[in-house]
Amino acid sequence: MSPYEEVRKPTIDCLVSFEGSRYSVPHFFAKRDVWLNTSKGYLLEIYSTANYQPQLDEKLIRELASLHFLRDAKNILLLGPPGVGPP
Repeated sequence: MSPYEEVRKPTIDCLVSFEGSRYSVPHFFAKRDVWLNTSKGYLLEIYSTANYQPQLDEKLIRELASLHFLRDAKNILLLGPPGVGPP
């Protein structure tokens, strides 16, 4: 984990605490481990692999979330069946 990343478990009422503030999260994050990552000192990102695709490699997801591929000037390609993209 990066120095600005922490693992938390949102409450049943879909709230997660971070640096003295509480943030609402989607209902499917409730009572499940999520990781919180801050970037640029103000952007809070919340990740969880358990709800979407449990067969995904969590270590790979963390590596992609770190954006090291940008620093290393590498491309990534994400493949999947049609109709499974963001809403």
